[in-house]
Amino acid sequence: MYCWRITKYDPQFRSDRGVYTKDEWTSISDLGRIYDGKSFELQTYKETEDRYVNAILSFIECLELPCLMTHDLWRQDIVDFERESTSKFQTIYSKELMDTYIDNDNDD
Repeated sequence: MYCWRITKYDPQFRSDRGVYTKDEWTSISDLGRIYDGKSFELQTYKETEDRYVNAILSFIECLELPCLMTHDLWRQDIVDFERESTSKFQTIYSKELMDTYIDNDNDD
């Protein structure tokens, strides 16, 4: 069995205890905030999220995997998702995907 950790966080910004020390965006709810002197925009968010998906697809293709299993998948608080669902999320996620996310049980 293979195991990967896919993350956008640069390990050089972790303390000796593993705490990430750089102030940077963590979710779509950060759109419009300033990081490194620049406004965090939807295009940057989408490009980063697409890189996650493409990395996973590359693993699947390269290793000819028939399926994947996730473990300890972090999910944004569902309350934030539902509150934002009328604006930021709907600009890039389909209703079907949003409904699946909301209906998905965290214990699965």
